[in-house]
Amino acid sequence: MPNSVTSIGNRAFTDCQGMTSPLIIPNSVVTIGDWAFRGCDGLTSPLIIPNSVVKIGEGSFWDCGVDIVVSLNTVPPIIEGEFSPFDYPNLIVRCGSKEAYEASDWVNCVNSIEEDCTPHTVTIDEGNINGGNVSASVSYTELGEEVQLIVTPDEGMRLTSLIVSNANNSSQTILVYPIGKATSMWGFIMPPFDVVITATFVPATTIGENNEALALVYPNPSSGNITIEMEDLKYITISNTLGQIIDEGGASGYVFEYDFGKHGEGLYFIRIETASGVALKKVLVAR
Repeated sequence: MPNSVTSIGNRAFTDCQGMTSPLIIPNSVVTIGDWAFRGCDGLTSPLIIPNSVVKIGEGSFWDCGVDIVVSLNTVPPIIEGEFSPFDYPNLIVRCGSKEAYEASDWVNCVNSIEEDCTPHTVTIDEGNINGGNVSASVSYTELGEEVQLIVTPDEGMRLTSLIVSNANNSSQTILVYPIGKATSMWGFIMPPFDVVITATFVPATTIGENNEALALVYPNPSSGNITIEMEDLKYITISNTLGQIIDEGGASGYVFEYDFGKHGEGLYFIRIETASGVALKKVLVAR
């Protein structure tokens, strides 16, 4: 979900059993509607509720199989309705917030409430970063604190992805957002676990008008299926607007087809690697 989303409507994703990864709710969402994710049993723990959320509807995460919920707001979000939003998971809150949650309706919706007061580490995976540098404002901090990143590509290089993942489960990524208008400044909210930061840089000179002109991507906008045409295809990488790689794999020949059916609407970036260079295309998925 892009950072422009402020509200997730009633039953927006009810019974979306195709969701099979951690749910990343952007730090712009203020309200989550009734039964918004009910029955999405492919979601994994922990479910992180960002500090922007002030209201959660009834049954919003019921029957999702999530046994750990993390709420980053020091003020407990309002729980609406008579039915619990959760399947009585264990709740983790920021240091000093436990008393406020115990005095709220949350105490009737969770199995236990624990404070996370242990600092978690921030590690830059320098061994796997080539073509630039990434530095963090802190090497460790507590749950809910903002970590700022400075990304500096080497001369002639550009950033194509910036990923913050669970140090013990690389498939679980954390929302990364730009800070201000500077392309070098990024940030994320510290989760209740250690994180590892990786980045991918590519030669800026290989992503230019000439190569882009040789690559055909259609239809664009697309309702789901797209076709990529370019000579001597080698590798395709698809990223979202947060720089997170959502799919990648080898290709051959001059035609490659892809189905965005398992992804949501929005803008995506396609990096097309060929024997003669690299092209970058934007695709808008709208249904």
